[in-house]
Amino acid sequence: MGPLRLERHELGPRLFVLDKRVHEWMLGASLLASIGPLLLLDVISMRKATPLLAGVGGWLLIKDWQDLTPSRRDRGRWSLGLHRIPAALHAHQEDSEAAA
Repeated sequence: MGPLRLERHELGPRLFVLDKRVHEWMLGASLLASIGPLLLLDVISMRKATPLLAGVGGWLLIKDWQDLTPSRRDRGRWSLGLHRIPAALHAHQEDSEAAA
């Protein structure tokens, strides 16, 4: 198998790079972290590219925020907006919390 793999999953597509799962928040954090070095190297423009990188990076980080903590990871269904927990999983989670 090659270095990139795309897998179908009931909650949305899963991307693997070198057999490691890549979450959207990781891409967002990478974009945000790249702004400083790219500005220092004069690769991007402060007025044009920086707001775009910051906007896209921030959005990816915000929309995938639940995957930042292991206890909330991989529960939301993929969407262009914020990830939503499917109704069946949400009901199961509420039943588990009520029993505890």
